[in-house]
Amino acid sequence: MTGERIPSLIMQIIDQLRAQGIVITSRAGEWCVNFHNGTEATAYVTDDLQDAFAHGRAMAAQADKPPEREMPVCRVRQKWRRPKTAKAARRAFIRKHNRRMRGRLRRQQSEEG
Repeated sequence: MTGERIPSLIMQIIDQLRAQGIVITSRAGEWCVNFHNGTEATAYVTDDLQDAFAHGRAMAAQADKPPEREMPVCRVRQKWRRPKTAKAARRAFIRKHNRRMRGRLRRQQSEEG
């Protein structure tokens, strides 16, 4: 019978705002309103639930999408594998050495000019 229970008004409002990209959470007696992927700078904290609902509706009406966060640039490290033969290992070593020398030469040329 729990599946047939009518959700409370509070849960209906929270679900409506969640569908629009706004999340309301409870933190130690305070209500926090924020975008789904928002930062702490975009969060709004209040102790009144009605104020949280009103601010959530205003946030949903003003912004079609949450503000974009700057994503950090991260490199994906490739797994190092040992070449199978001595010949392949030597070729890989020479290739790596040549890349290093080419980079060093480019840096020197950019500093000069």
